[in-house]
Amino acid sequence: MIPFAKSSVVVPCVLCLASAAQVAAQVHQVSPAFDSTLAPGADCLPGLRGGFRQQILIDPVRLGGLAGRTLTGFSFRRDLGRAEALSGGQISLDVRLSVGVTAARDCSQVFVANAPAVSQMQVFTGIVTVPNSPPLGSNPAPWGVQNSVSVSFASGFKYTGGTLCIELDGRPVPGKEPDFWYVSQEVGVAGGGSATPFGVSCSTFHVGGESLIVEAKGLQLGSTMRSFVVGRPGSSPLLLVGASSHPSGVDLSPTGALGCSLYVSAYVAIGLTYSPQLPGFPNAFANLELQIPSRGIQPGTRLFLQSADLETALPSSQWTNAAGLTTSNAVDLRVASTPPVLGMASVTSRPVDAAQPMPATGEVDVERAPVLRLYYR
Repeated sequence: MIPFAKSSVVVPCVLCLASAAQVAAQVHQVSPAFDSTLAPGADCLPGLRGGFRQQILIDPVRLGGLAGRTLTGFSFRRDLGRAEALSGGQISLDVRLSVGVTAARDCSQVFVANAPAVSQMQVFTGIVTVPNSPPLGSNPAPWGVQNSVSVSFASGFKYTGGTLCIELDGRPVPGKEPDFWYVSQEVGVAGGGSATPFGVSCSTFHVGGESLIVEAKGLQLGSTMRSFVVGRPGSSPLLLVGASSHPSGVDLSPTGALGCSLYVSAYVAIGLTYSPQLPGFPNAFANLELQIPSRGIQPGTRLFLQSADLETALPSSQWTNAAGLTTSNAVDLRVASTPPVLGMASVTSRPVDAAQPMPATGEVDVERAPVLRLYYR
């Protein structure tokens, strides 16, 4: 990482949109293909839908001509795919910038690994006003003051080259929360992976018949795969990961697990823990997020997952069968056959409330990032 000293003075302020300083500054379009047109995706930045932390990593190929320049701010704009009016408000925002040598596609789900504190420069802290954006007409002004939000840096940031990391900590101001103010997002064209369930769960604890659910979103080299295990409260869940499968299943009835089958072959087992049971919900849930390595694994790699519930810590009278074991359906996973080429990535933490510190880790998506404009001199 290229070291930058932290700014010793950061001036809190309430932002006016499209400040005079930014109007006078030069503009760099980070996503030129979608700068003035409908982008393929939309999502919320920190503060626009609850509080969370997000890093936006931008490769130098998208920052041509900025090396040696001083960055003075940035803007993001509303989603052009929603024609209705958007209700604005205010958010509390902290912005830190840094530069690294790791490509965006190789970023970590650990925030400090992408931007160590000693390399970061805090360029803004304060209240940002998000506009009430009217319904879009037939020819909207994407970067007009009613359709975009601008942040002017209290201290200019000298960009020297490398992967730019913009780290945002944002929370809505109580009583002034924006309402689903989605911003335009660029989405990669490499193509996604697939998650195909097969087999049958023998557990009475399931969602729509499935005790293991894997999202196809995120099955890309470098991104975070999300899976959900559903099971009996008080039991101990295991996630089985294998490189091959038994498509018809191996009957476990002879072991005492009547009606249960093993679908994953040559597996490793990962021990999980169920979250505290929610009132009114009979099922227990475990959420597992695993980052797919960006290197050392081939595009199109195929894996098989299955979960199992060990009930042996419960009284035997509560066991489902004589073995105290149930198994889930299985999932056939295929990582995207083409590696990511977006040149940007985002790392997004779980939501937090006003009293909680920002998380140290987040979910990596190497195929999605907001449409941004950077201002410089």
